[in-house]
Amino acid sequence: MTLLWRKGDTLQAALDRLSEIRPDPQAGRAPRDAMLPQFEELDDWMPLAYREALSDAVGSGAVTIERCVLTEGTVASAQAREHLADRWPATSPLYRAARAVVGDWEARSIDPGKGHLHGADIRDRDTPYFAGFNLRYFQAIPACLTEYGGVEWLEVVHPTRTKPLDALRIRPGDRSRLEQLRWG
Repeated sequence: MTLLWRKGDTLQAALDRLSEIRPDPQAGRAPRDAMLPQFEELDDWMPLAYREALSDAVGSGAVTIERCVLTEGTVASAQAREHLADRWPATSPLYRAARAVVGDWEARSIDPGKGHLHGADIRDRDTPYFAGFNLRYFQAIPACLTEYGGVEWLEVVHPTRTKPLDALRIRPGDRSRLEQLRWG
């Protein structure tokens, strides 16, 4: 500990003491716990407990995680467009994320009607494709990928109006291990 200011000192005296402190050349970045390469630059929006849960799930083979950046595009399905318009204003970051998710599904020939989008089915009750935003439904991921027959969970970690839409594509691996997980 270095004293910077003492009652009665001038601001200049404190600034002079501060300027005398030299950085430690041996110092480096503090280690970050539960970091996978897929979490780089997303960890500010991912609580440690969630990173730990996902890291453990990947380590045990319960899930695989792929990092992707979703792009905005048009949504071909009229029903999906209506679903989005009913839920969010067009200026909302969640609307933008939802449109990108549905666009991703359509680009991969997945019927958006088979999707469960941020807590609501688009059309069908049985939905193998799930998506969430801001980790709002994080604790539901194991159940959705096991009990509800999920093929994938697409999580837009931090939806924004203008920045890239970074997402984690979480797919089940060993479902018996995944069934044992309870996150949160």
